[in-house]
Amino acid sequence: MNDQSESDNPYNAPQAAVAVEVADVQATTLGQIAKRVFLDWEKMRLAYIGILGVFTLLMGWPHLGSLEFWAISIFGGIVANGCYFLGPIVETYVTWLGFRSLALRWVMFALGTMFTMLGAVGALFSISMNP
Repeated sequence: MNDQSESDNPYNAPQAAVAVEVADVQATTLGQIAKRVFLDWEKMRLAYIGILGVFTLLMGWPHLGSLEFWAISIFGGIVANGCYFLGPIVETYVTWLGFRSLALRWVMFALGTMFTMLGAVGALFSISMNP
């Protein structure tokens, strides 16, 4: 057995460098990008639901006993959660094009949440206008 280790052999390929290159290539496939982005957005979904739920309850406080309020709120919640998928879809596409930014994620999250809040205000306004 030699005292010299395999890493001292100049003819051995650098294992760590090869492993990093292969991992980088695999991480840039569209499927890997989408998985990472969608999992990150799913962690943020609880905040999204919480923010919109509290906002809707506070804005609709006078109508909590109304069946119309609850019907609109449940339907709006389903639509809002469907629209939530636009965030990770856009981020996956932009990341696939080569632009990766956490700032983009948070700007899209904030704008999407505010847009949904605006929709909730409109829906609640329609309840207020009904006699």
